[in-house]
Order: sequence, then C-alpha cells, then structure tokens
Amino acid sequence: MLFEGLPIVTDKDISELIKHVQNGAIDEQLAAIKILIQYAVQNDKNYENVLQGGLFDIALQIHSKSEKKSPLYDVCGIVASIDKCMENQMIQMDQQIKEKDQEINSLRVQIGNSERKTSIDASSNLNQDGRNTELGKLKDLENQFNAKILAKDREINQQKSLLIQQQSNVTTLENQLQKLNAKIKRLESQSDPVDRLHNDEQEVNIDGNKSGSLIQQLKVYEQKIEELNHELDEKEDQLHDQKLQSQEAQAELQLSLDEMLAQLSDKEMILKDAARELTQVKEELEMAQNQLRRIHDETDNISGNSNQRIEDLEREVSRLRNVILTNDAKIREQEQHEKELERLRNENIQLDSKIKELNKIEEIRNNYKEKKYQQDDNEMYSDEDGLLLGAESITKSLSIQERIQRKAALIYGKDIGDQPVPTTSLIKQNDRRQESDFDQSQISKIPFPNSKSSNRLTPVDSQQQNEQLIQYRNQIKVKNLEIQRLREENKDYLNALKKMERGINYSIQGEYDQDNEINRLKIHAEQLKEELKKEKLRTDEEFSVRKASIISTAGEVVNEKERIYEERLMLIEKQKQSLERDLKYSREEKNHLEGKMRRIQEREIQREKDRDFEREQDYQELLAMEKEINILRGGQQQSVHGIRDKTYGSYRNGDSNQVIRLQKELKELKGKKYKLNQQEMKTNGNCYFDIPEILDIPYVHIILATAKYCDKDHEIQKVALRQLSSIITSGQCEDWRKALLSTSGVFADLASLLESKPSEYTIEVIFGIVDGILKANKEGVGQFLDPFVIKEFLSILGADIRMLKRIHVAPIARLTVHSTDEQRDDLVRQRALPVIIKILDHPDQHVCGDAIVALSNIILAGCRRISGTPRNHPYYSQFESLGGINRLVHFFNHTTNDNMRKSSALCLGRLFRNQKMPQQIAVPVIKYLKNVSALETDPQNVCVCLNTLTSLASTKENHEEISSNNFLNDLAHRISDASDSLGKSNSRNLMSMANAALILLVLLIQRGERSTRTAIQRVVLTKHVHALASQKDDLTVAEQAQLYLQCNL
Repeated sequence: MLFEGLPIVTDKDISELIKHVQNGAIDEQLAAIKILIQYAVQNDKNYENVLQGGLFDIALQIHSKSEKKSPLYDVCGIVASIDKCMENQMIQMDQQIKEKDQEINSLRVQIGNSERKTSIDASSNLNQDGRNTELGKLKDLENQFNAKILAKDREINQQKSLLIQQQSNVTTLENQLQKLNAKIKRLESQSDPVDRLHNDEQEVNIDGNKSGSLIQQLKVYEQKIEELNHELDEKEDQLHDQKLQSQEAQAELQLSLDEMLAQLSDKEMILKDAARELTQVKEELEMAQNQLRRIHDETDNISGNSNQRIEDLEREVSRLRNVILTNDAKIREQEQHEKELERLRNENIQLDSKIKELNKIEEIRNNYKEKKYQQDDNEMYSDEDGLLLGAESITKSLSIQERIQRKAALIYGKDIGDQPVPTTSLIKQNDRRQESDFDQSQISKIPFPNSKSSNRLTPVDSQQQNEQLIQYRNQIKVKNLEIQRLREENKDYLNALKKMERGINYSIQGEYDQDNEINRLKIHAEQLKEELKKEKLRTDEEFSVRKASIISTAGEVVNEKERIYEERLMLIEKQKQSLERDLKYSREEKNHLEGKMRRIQEREIQREKDRDFEREQDYQELLAMEKEINILRGGQQQSVHGIRDKTYGSYRNGDSNQVIRLQKELKELKGKKYKLNQQEMKTNGNCYFDIPEILDIPYVHIILATAKYCDKDHEIQKVALRQLSSIITSGQCEDWRKALLSTSGVFADLASLLESKPSEYTIEVIFGIVDGILKANKEGVGQFLDPFVIKEFLSILGADIRMLKRIHVAPIARLTVHSTDEQRDDLVRQRALPVIIKILDHPDQHVCGDAIVALSNIILAGCRRISGTPRNHPYYSQFESLGGINRLVHFFNHTTNDNMRKSSALCLGRLFRNQKMPQQIAVPVIKYLKNVSALETDPQNVCVCLNTLTSLASTKENHEEISSNNFLNDLAHRISDASDSLGKSNSRNLMSMANAALILLVLLIQRGERSTRTAIQRVVLTKHVHALASQKDDLTVAEQAQLYLQCNL
C-alpha cells in the first residue's frame, strides 16, 4: 500500500507541515511532503486544503532552487507535476461539464416540447449509446491486446529460429574443434620417447660352422620376430580402428548430449519467455481493469450530470416561484387599486343619497300637486326654491360624476367608459331604482307655499301667475330632460363599472389559474425528479450488470489465456522431463559406453601384458643365444645388442616417419660415448648415478620389477611418495607436468594407498600431494572425480572430524574451485554433501572455512543450473534434511572472519532462492549483504552480493526487507555513478555493478507490489537509465537498462 505506515493528518496539522516543508531540514521536508501527499490523495476536500496551504507552489520553488543531485529536486518536481496534472484534469472535467450542460439544455428543450415518457426514453437511449461506446472501446482494447500477443508470438518464433540457427553453427564449430583436438592428441600419442639409443654399428663375422649356424638361427629368429611384429602391427591397427570408432561413437554421443542440453536450455528460455508473457498479460489485465474503473467514473459523472439536471429543474421551479411572488406584488397593487375604487364607490353612495333627496323632492311635489292652483303666490316662491334646489342637486351630481371620471382616468390611464370597473350591491340597487318610473317623478319639483299664507291674488295676477307657471313648467321640462340625460350617462358609468368588475374577476381567476399551473409544474418537476432518480438507479443497475458481465468476460478471456499458458508450461515441463529422461538415458548410455571402453582397455592392457610376456620370453631366448655368441666371439656382443635394440626399436616405432626421425637423431648422437657400466661412488652409504644414465635408460621395468620382487619393505614406494610430495608441495612442479601427472593414474594409486588404511602421516602426505596437483590444474579435476578416488577420499573425511586438519579439507575446496558446474553436480551425486556439511561442526574455523568454500561453489552451480526459471534451489531439501542451513546460520553468527562470514551469507541467500527467508535469518543476512554491496569497492564482491539479493528477490515476501534502510537509494547511486563515468577509464567496473543493480531492480518491479515500483521510480532517475540504455560500450548493460525502461512504462 502506498504511504503505508505514515501518521494520520488532521486539518490542524497542515499549516505546521507546510512550515516544515518550507523551512525544515531535508529529512523533515521529505517526511512532511510524504505525509501531506498522503493526506491530499484521500479526497478532493483534503486536496483543496493542501492546495490552499500553498504546498504545490512551495514544492515548485524548492524544485527550481535545488540541485539535480538533491533528493528534493526529484520529490518536489513530482509534487509540482501532481498539481499540474490535477489542473489539467480539472480543465478536462470543466470541458466535460460544459458538454454535459449542453446536453442538459438540449434535454430541457426536449422536456419542454415533448412528454415525459419521450424525454425518459431519450435519456435512456443516450445512456445506452454511452455504454455501447464504452463497450466498443473495450472491444478495441481487447483486439489490440490480441494483436500484441500475436506479434509477440511471431517475435518469439523468429528469435527461436535465429537461436536454433546460431546453436547449429556453434555445434558445427564445436564438432570441428573436437575433431581438431582429437587429431592433435592422436598425433601427440604417436610420438613415443626413444627408449634406447645405439651409437655404434659393426658387422660381425663369425668363423666356423657353429657360428654360421647360430647366425642362421638368429636370422630365423629375426624373421619370426618380424612376423610377430607384423602381426602385432596389424592387431594394433585393428585396435586403433576400434578405438577410433569408439571415439567417434563417443563424440556422436557427446554431440547428441550437447544437442539435448541445448534443446533443454531452449525450452527453459521458452519457459522464461512464457513467464514473462504471462506477467505482461497480467499487467495488461490490470490496465483493462483500470480502464473499467475509468468507465465507471465517467458513468458516475453522467449520473452526477443527471443530478445537476434535477438541480437545474429545481432552480427553474424557484424562478417560477419568484415569478409568482412578482405576480403577488402585482395583485397587491391591484388590491390597492380596488381600494381606490371602493372609495369611489363610497362617493357614488353619496351621489345616491343626493338622488334620494331628489326622490323626496318628487314625493313632495306629488303631495302638493293638487294645491298648485290655490296657493299661487307661495307656489311661485316654492317653485323658485325647488328649481334652485334641483339645480344645486344636479350640479353636485355632475361634479361627483366628473370627479369619478377623473379618478378612473388617473388610475387606468383612459376614459372610464372604456375601462371595466368593479361595482357593489349599492350600484345594483341604484340600477333597480333607475329602472323605475323616474321620468314622471322628475317632471317638476316645485315646492308649494305654506298654507298659512293669507295673501290672495287678483285675476291679473292669476293670469300672470299662470304664464309664469307655464314658463316654469317649460323650464322644469328642460331640467328633467337634462336629468334624464345625466341618468343615462350614470347608467353608462354603471355599465362601465360592471365591466371593470368582470375584468378584475377575470384577472383574479387568471391568477388562481396561474397558481394552479405553478403547482402543477411543481408536481410535474417532483415527478420528473423521481423518474430521473428511478432512471438513474435503473441505469446504474444495468451498468453494474454490464460491468460485471464485461469483467467476467475479461476474466474469462484472461483465464483462458492463463489456461493456454499453463498448458504451454505443462507441455514445456513434460518436454523438459522427457529431455531429462533422455539426458539421463544418454548419461547411462555414456556410462555404459565408458564402462565398455574401460573393459576394452582392460582387455587391451591384458593383451599388452601377454604380448610383453611373450616378448620377455623371446628376449630371454635372445639372451641365451647372446651368451653362446659371446663365448664364441670373445666379448664381441655389441653387434647382438645393436640387433636387439634395432628389433625393439622397430617393434616400438612402426611408423616410417618415426624411424626416419630416429635415424636422424642417431646420426646426431653419433660419436658420443655413453658407457653402460655403472660408476659407483660410495659416499655415506648412498649410491648415485650420472644424470645422462637416468635420462637415457628406460628404468620403468627395472623400477617396477625391483619394487615388485626385490623391495620387501616398500622403500621404493616410500621414496617415490616422499619425492613426489616434496616436489609438488614446494611448488617446483610446472602446470604442464601437473597435467601429465593427473593423467598418469597417480590419483588411482593414491586412492589405493588410502584403501589400505595407512598411517596418519601418510594420509596427510597423500592429501597434500592431491591438493598440490589440483592447484591451477583444471585438467586434473576430471581425473580426480573418478568414483573410486572420490569414495576413498570421502571415507577419510567422514570418518572422524576431530582428527581432520586443514590439509585434509583443502583438496575438496580446491576441487570445487576449478571444477565446472556439471562436475560439481557430479560431486553432489557421489554423496559429498553430507560429508562436507558434517565438517562445519569442526572447532577450527579454518577447516570450516574451506568447507564453506566448497559448499559455496556447489550451491552456486545449483543456482546457475536453474537460472531463468522460477524454481527453488535444487539442493535446498538436502541441506534442510542434513541440518546444513542451521549449521550455516550458526557459523554466520559466530565467525570472526569477514571472508568466511560473507561466504556463509552468500550460501544462505542462494539456498533460499524463490522462497521466503525466515525473519530470524533474513534480517541479519540480507542486512549484511546490503551493507557489503553498498560499502564494498571490489566490483566482483559487489556483483556477487547483488546477484544473491536477486535470488532472494524472486519472491515478493523478501522485498520489504530488501527495500528497507534506503537500499534502493544505494542501487540508484550505482546506476548514477555508472552513467556519470561513461567514457572514463573506470567505467568498466562501474558498469558491471550497475548491471547487477538493474537486474535486481527489474526483478523487484516484475515480482513486487505497486508500492515497490513507485518507490523505485521515486529514487531512480530515468535520465541515468536512458544514458546507460543509449551507450554502446557495454551492450549487456544497455539491454538491461532498456528492459528496466520497458518495465516502467
């Protein structure tokens, strides 16, 4: 997990942490940055808090001011780039929001213009199109993935074909080299040393019949010898042919074995490539899952946009509410207008009261109508008063009507006749009164004089009064007409008021309808919101189902591919097992052929012994004849010796070229005199010989015969063993002589001596001789690995470890140093591990140190044998069952020698290859290996420790301990040092250490968690790796750097 183990941060700690970033030390700054980044990546709110605190601006400033080698340069650069990435992401999100807003606007238009069902179907179709688009993208990704796999398979096939062609070329060259080596060895074996030299040639003339007969017999014997030599040459030729055939068969067998091994290595490489491809498939699956997560996030954004649309609808409803409030304000204004109209109505009521007064006047007129002729004088006055009163009432009513019209004009901005005004019940009552017989009531309104008046009129006055009355009547008629006209106008006014009332009622009803419409829209919006929520839930369910089906489909595809790869791996494993069986059968066949060759050689040796016996018999007969000839010729025996030597030389050297060479050497040595008599010099009881005599005379048979028949106390063997020990242990023996000694059967004789259980001193001498011969002698390793020799030497080492000394263990350590991996594996098959592990209990650390060296080389051979495969160490189970791991741990914890401690740590690290190392072992061992690789200056030691850590990094359970204590920074420094040293004199050593570091980092990335990859990317600068990948001085480092860059893509 990223930032695992960091403390939890609250909002109060942000400012303090930012102060540490700005003003603290480097360690405090790095720690504060890690904590703040952990806090920021939790959610958007935390990110906004960190952004407002100014962390990213401070990080950018520190990045610009820091040096490139400072860790703050990279860390702060990454933090600043995070802010930039978030800004770009926000821009993209804003663009997406704008696009979604446009879609929502279009949806609003559709909602306003169509029914709800149509809008929901449209939104469903839109979501379905989005999902179809995402599914199309997933299908495209799957097609690209399949195309990559096919391309990778084609590349693998091409590499396989090239590798097979190269291996065939290498095999051809190796065959040619083996043939040349065999030819060289065959030519060297043909050059036998000159056994005897002859310096004088004389002709012997024997007088007499007896000497002549002897000479004839000698010639007969010579002919027999020549025939025997001829037969012997034929048999030797046949044997040589058989030997050549067996060598050819052995060479063919070796070639077949090499081919099988090459095929096995090819299969292992194929297995490794398959594992790498499986890792790539897993990474691509992870990428597909990330793509699915991104699709899910986009779907969430779409659902968020739906929520946004609902919010927009709510805002629309609130806007409509505002409109309603505005309308309410207008309604209140209209109510104020209505109040004004109510005031006008009151004035109209006052007008009605005046009209009542007129009605009263009319009643009074009716009451006094009958008395009009009687009271003329008083009537005149009353008519004048009535007229004045009627005129005053009419004038008041007209003024009231004019005021009403002006008020209505001010309120409505137009004439009262065109604007409907609401009325009341009083106006309706007045309408009913106006419908009565008002014309007659208003005919005259003449108040009669008081009846108490006593004045009387004359006829002239009566006539004048009648004229005046007629005149007054006419005037009253005019006034009544005017009143009628005013009543009509008042009626129009009342009609206008009714129209106004109906308009106001219509307006109020419209407002009620508008309220109902608003309520209906609210209900519709709520229903639409519920429908959208239901649609969102249904869409989420469909998407989750579709997502689950896509994931299951992708999982099925990946499972199918994994199944195919597993079948391939099983097939490869079966082929490997068959190859191993074939290899085992080939080895058994090889052992069988070797046993057959040994038996043939033993038979040939026996035949050679038989022939030597026959020759010895012939030689004895020749000696008898020689004695007789010596008697006859009186000491002249050199001729016989010459004949014998010539015969022996022709027998030993059948090749004509060798005969010519020997003749040349005889001519060169002619004139030199080598006496055959011994020159004895007795000094202190010892006998010495001249050097030429020892060099030129074949003492082989003499020494063997003397040792076998004449040396009862075995003095010759002791002297030979002592002489061999003094020469070998003193370093006076050259390497080529050691090679000849190892092939001469010395090891078998020494093993035979050990089998006879000699004294302790003799055993020490034998082990010293073997150690001296094996020193810097790779050719002698194969001779020493003879089962009989190894068995006898291991029997001495495993008898009693308390009696062992360092000289006893040194040959085994020397043997593992100069042996190949196959020879070390052969040593394990001959059960050497239990003996060597048992030696670790010896109290002497030097003895244990040699045993550690032997075990380290054997364990290294096992690691190389399974290199490139995800298998455990082949010898781990044997070590665990024999208690070797506990002994190594004990030795590691208690030794005081740094070299021995390092060797034991390497042994433990390689044994736990591809498996978790226990905590009590991992903590000290891995820590020690990391310290050595970080502090050591010797590139070989550094590379060995890094390779051992690579063996442990094969499993991710060991990654935490490997990555602890800033070890990744040490690896990054190795890479940066190598990058900086390009073109310099010391770049070779630095490049080798950087190569080992890159191998370890690549394995940590491939087998580790995402947090491990992130930590590596944080400390390793890509520019240094690019520099190593682009250089051409060391192609191995360049290839490894390119692999590292590919893993980080």
